[in-house]
Amino acid sequence: MTTPRSTDERTEILYEASRLLSAPLQLSSGLDRVFAGVMHRYELNACAVFVENGGGPLRCAFAAGLSQEMTRTLTVQPGQGASGVAFSSARARHVQTPAELAGDPLLSALQERLKIQSSLSVPLSTDGRALGVAVYASRKPDAFSPERMETLEQFTVHLALAVRNHEHVQAVEEKNRRLEKESTAMVQELHQTNRQLVRKVRELKTIYDLALATAASSNIEDIARVIIQGVKELVEAQTGAFFLLGEGGLLEPIAPAFDRVGAEAAALTCRTEQSAALERAVNEGKTEILHFLEGERLLPSAWDKLAIRSMLILPLKQDNRVKGVFCVINKTNGLFSEDDVRLLSLMTHRVADVLERLTLDQQLRQRVHDLSVLQEMGVRLPSPPMLSDTVSAIARSTRQAIPGLELCLFFVHHPESETLVVMGGDWDSGLAIDPQPLTTGASEKVPVAEAFHDGRPSVYEKGSSSAAWKKDGLIQNFALQQLYYLPLTVEHGPLGVMALGTRRPEGLGLEGKRLGQMIANQVAVIVERSRLFERLRHANQKLEQINNLKNEFISMVSHELRTPLTTIKGFVSIVLNEETGDLNKQQKHFLETSDRAIDRLTLLVSDLLDISRMEAGQIKMQLRPSVLKDVLVAWAKVFLQAAARRHRDDAFHPERLERKNIRPVIHFRGVHAMTTAVPGQKRNALAI
Repeated sequence: MTTPRSTDERTEILYEASRLLSAPLQLSSGLDRVFAGVMHRYELNACAVFVENGGGPLRCAFAAGLSQEMTRTLTVQPGQGASGVAFSSARARHVQTPAELAGDPLLSALQERLKIQSSLSVPLSTDGRALGVAVYASRKPDAFSPERMETLEQFTVHLALAVRNHEHVQAVEEKNRRLEKESTAMVQELHQTNRQLVRKVRELKTIYDLALATAASSNIEDIARVIIQGVKELVEAQTGAFFLLGEGGLLEPIAPAFDRVGAEAAALTCRTEQSAALERAVNEGKTEILHFLEGERLLPSAWDKLAIRSMLILPLKQDNRVKGVFCVINKTNGLFSEDDVRLLSLMTHRVADVLERLTLDQQLRQRVHDLSVLQEMGVRLPSPPMLSDTVSAIARSTRQAIPGLELCLFFVHHPESETLVVMGGDWDSGLAIDPQPLTTGASEKVPVAEAFHDGRPSVYEKGSSSAAWKKDGLIQNFALQQLYYLPLTVEHGPLGVMALGTRRPEGLGLEGKRLGQMIANQVAVIVERSRLFERLRHANQKLEQINNLKNEFISMVSHELRTPLTTIKGFVSIVLNEETGDLNKQQKHFLETSDRAIDRLTLLVSDLLDISRMEAGQIKMQLRPSVLKDVLVAWAKVFLQAAARRHRDDAFHPERLERKNIRPVIHFRGVHAMTTAVPGQKRNALAI
């Protein structure tokens, strides 16, 4: 029969168990307190809770009065021993004597370790299902009275509820952890998706800006600037640069190149052979990714100042042909990846076509500009084309066409002295240039002579040129920052050198050099024409001098001969007219012959004077009626002794002619007939 005292104790224990096991504490903490109270009240030496372990032996989930080492080794096999039977049958099992403990492995171990004499095994059952078994042990043989057994069984019911609730809480917590993990993964995935969407939007915006730039601008530099800015934002790289592929593997930058413009951008020009990575990208058309480049010599020396740590080289293709490369350097967050390659390929997919179109457009604009420069130069050319005036006019037009150009001189080769002489030019008012000291021997080892002989341009840039430039006269005298020697070459060989110079630090630039080269190629023929004109002018001056000497000689000879001939003619006429006495037939014949010879000599002198008058445009023909027969008969007598003549008596009608001028014609024909006549052959007539 249950006493009031035992009822109060049981109620107190159950209340305390319910309060502790339902508190928001860990189950182990609650069991620790409850078992401590139970063991104290009922003088127990050990308490243990065994729960299911996935179909195998029950494991010890909690123990009081046992060491941790012992707790880890204790198990309950379902159906074996008092504890196993209690679990399997869902009924409490009471062991009162040490002899009964021997059949239970668990109780035997407790008896061996703790000297247990009696035990009570109560199943942990709830909702008709056994969750495990609770084992209470004591060193006293009859420690468990019916009242204690009832109390411990009711206590175990609460304990079973606590274990079940604990399992449910663990399941809920596990589910919460799983849900939290899934939620975290989902949030991360959503965040990643959001980042990708943002990146896609930024990509689309950059591509849209690129499309607008290519449609609204025809300037390659503006388009390159838009793309590079987009790459900085999307790829998170320091900067980038476009390089167009030229002849011989030359890579020419498009400003801005790696955030550099002007002369700094031009200094990045290189050749593919200077870098194995660039050579592979151009020759094989494959993307190259380079990492950890600090201290490595894998890139052109012109890029050393860029402090490149990593680089992505993307070939620009058009019709499966590489037209250039796009280089991106120094990714700020991590390393370049295949995703970066995809993005850059997307951004630069149409860049090669756009750059090709814009390059052609720029070439057309350059051609139009070049033609306008040459046209302006042609308008300024002097007439007559004196060499010094011509080169001065060309130099003025060149300085006007090339911004920043302060000096333009022309060195012309003199073959006679083998020197390069400054024939003129145009320069800034702040430069006091004396051409005379600048004359250079064509065989000297100086840049201007080497440019003349090699036929290649020679460039001086302060701080980056060889020591040979220290001997150059223009560099020594005028402190030029940049000097450009351009050979003037014509069909037969080198003609001279055109010099372009400036004292400005920014130099002439790529466009200035290109325009200077174009002008040098075109004006070489003009300078050669002017030089030939001067030579022809000098030759004409000499011919005029010779002609003047000839005229003076003819005039002198004519006057000096006419005076004695007049005297001789007069005396021969006196003797021939027998004013000095009678003449025999032979004397008369001789005098007549002499008289005719004097007449011919007189006519010859007159002809010499006529030549002078004809050259001066003063000859005048005096035409009067004459009988051709009389002229022919008179002149035929001259040739009677040299050739037989037949004279016809046909009547000659009067013709208008000048007897004096027709006589040389007849004389020439007569002499020709005698010199060309075949011996023994008779001729019937002389054709006039």
